Amino acid sequence: MTTQIALRLDDELAESARAAAADSGTNLSDWIRRAIRYQAAVATARRARAEEDARGPLHTPEQEDALMDARQTRAIAAFQGREE
Repeated sequence: MTTQIALRLDDELAESARAAAADSGTNLSDWIRRAIRYQAAVATARRARAEEDARGPLHTPEQEDALMDARQTRAIAAFQGREE
């Protein structure tokens, strides 16, 4: 199922989006869909990070290194193939 959404963009933003879509070799609708998916993934990653940060006491340096490695692995997995 698809939902049609109308966006109102000022002339400058519309031209910028059209140019970016053309540069990526896609049409405007596909480019906007990709941008929305990307922004949704960014928001999810930020929420997950905030939840991790709010979990309590400070970490030891070793725990912090492990946490950062896990975040990096998740970020790579989340965004791999999203921007071509």
